[in-house]
Amino acid sequence: MLERCRTYKKFRKSLTLRCKYNFGEFLKNRYYSGRLDIDHNNETLSIIVQPGEGDKAALHDTRSLSGGERSFSTVCFILSVWSITESPFRCLDEFDVYMDMVNRRISMDMMLKVADSQHYRQFIFLTPQTMSAVPPSRLIRILQLEDPERSQNPSYQNGHQEED
Repeated sequence: MLERCRTYKKFRKSLTLRCKYNFGEFLKNRYYSGRLDIDHNNETLSIIVQPGEGDKAALHDTRSLSGGERSFSTVCFILSVWSITESPFRCLDEFDVYMDMVNRRISMDMMLKVADSQHYRQFIFLTPQTMSAVPPSRLIRILQLEDPERSQNPSYQNGHQEED
């Protein structure tokens, strides 16, 4: 049993180091720096990110980032976790809702690059944004739903029926 515990801890350490490394590499796509602080004993995780040039200011936790910076950092975190987990499917929903177009383009490029390197997995990205900038490929299939019908009834405001 002791040997199993030692082996488990080595394996966990290896996965943790790979996840931390990949997180830093994904952040570099936007010239961000940062780190993951993972404490297995206390079962805590902290995501620390510095947008832009690394040494110009102290690292921030994600609560101090803008919506777009936080969303980009979250995509980097998810991609790094995906790199250490085995699953035939990878699904991500509304990852780009708070992103500006630059962060969205870089995030999409990263996700498509990861997906292209893993043909044995199926990637599903759900977004309310347009996908017109995604390059055509025989491996990419874009399904676009029609816009929902909006009621023209004046008493129907913001998705709620006004009461009399």
